[in-house]
Amino acid sequence: RMSDGSSNELSPAQLDIYLNQQLHPGCPLYNVGGPMVVRAALDVDAFARAHADFVCRHDALNLRFIERDGVPMQYLVPAEADLPLVDLSEEPAPERAARAWSEQLLATAFDLFDGPAHRAALLKLGPALYWYVACAHHIVLDGWSYALWAREVVARYEAIRSGVDSSHREPERGRS
Repeated sequence: RMSDGSSNELSPAQLDIYLNQQLHPGCPLYNVGGPMVVRAALDVDAFARAHADFVCRHDALNLRFIERDGVPMQYLVPAEADLPLVDLSEEPAPERAARAWSEQLLATAFDLFDGPAHRAALLKLGPALYWYVACAHHIVLDGWSYALWAREVVARYEAIRSGVDSSHREPERGRS
């Protein structure tokens, strides 16, 4: 793991993505993510905590990018793990509103320099219908990792709800 404030050069794959993003600033081409539908009554606080635990544990989601002497570098910053709740349940067509909201989230480009390189929200469409919408820049996450993100947040949520290892812990940083 990287320690807060430490920096490393980009991997060759990250460098390709970074350079292409610099050629097309403001383009959301590299956004990875989408909605995960939850058809159940949800403990919103526990779900937000599961999301925060996930973001805090995965350094890649907490990277920012700089150029030092013309060389792109990545550095670790403290986690930003807020999960806003957007209540769309009073909308005339909640699913249409959620789809539009999700599309806007995915269509908004990331600022790799000011970050974060991820964002998420919990959309409430009804008493037992939620969309967990998460998105990250491909420089920190690929499609396979996004599927793992959703599974891990759900597993963490279930653990919190069942009382298994329910304490929120910041990750230990600076250890290999």
